[in-house]
Amino acid sequence: MKPVALTRSALACGAFLGVMAWAAPAMAVQAGDPAPGFTLPAMDADAEPITLADYRGKVLYLEFWSSWCAPCRRSMPKLDALRKDWPQEKFEVVGLNLDTSRPDAVRFLERVSIGYPNALDLGGGTARRYGVSALPAAFIINAEGVVERVLKGAQTEDFTLIRSVVESLQEN
Repeated sequence: MKPVALTRSALACGAFLGVMAWAAPAMAVQAGDPAPGFTLPAMDADAEPITLADYRGKVLYLEFWSSWCAPCRRSMPKLDALRKDWPQEKFEVVGLNLDTSRPDAVRFLERVSIGYPNALDLGGGTARRYGVSALPAAFIINAEGVVERVLKGAQTEDFTLIRSVVESLQEN
C-alpha cells in the first residue's frame, strides 16, 4: 500500500480543527447575543488594527476564513460585490483570517481582488470566543452590536438569505 501524501490544505485544516477542538468555548455565540469585541492586526500592514467597536452604528457581516477553505475563496468576491449595494456607513464586510501563517493569508489576498478589510486572528482567540468550529463561519451583527444571524458552511454562500437579513436590518 502506498503512503498518502497530505496536501498543505489538509494539514492546515487538521491544524485548525485541532486548535479549535482543544480550546473550544463552552457555548457558541448565537443570534441575540452581544458580539464579542476584538482588536486584531489588519492584514494590510499599513492599516490600523481592526476593532469591532469601529463598526458600531452599521450592519456588519463578519466572516471567519482561511486560504485553504474552498467555500471561503468562492464567497469572497461575492461578498465584496454585496457590500457595494449599501453605503459604507451603513454596511461593511470584515474578514477574520485563521491561517496559521500570515504569509499564507497575505499571498491569498494578493490573488483575490476584494476591497473589504481583513484582520489576522493568529492563534484563533477571537474564533474561539465566537464558537467557530468549522469554516466558513459568519455572523451578521446589527448596528447595536448584537448578533442577528449565525451562518455556517454552505449558508455563507446563500446570498439571497444574506441580502434579506441585511436589508431587514437596514430598515430598522
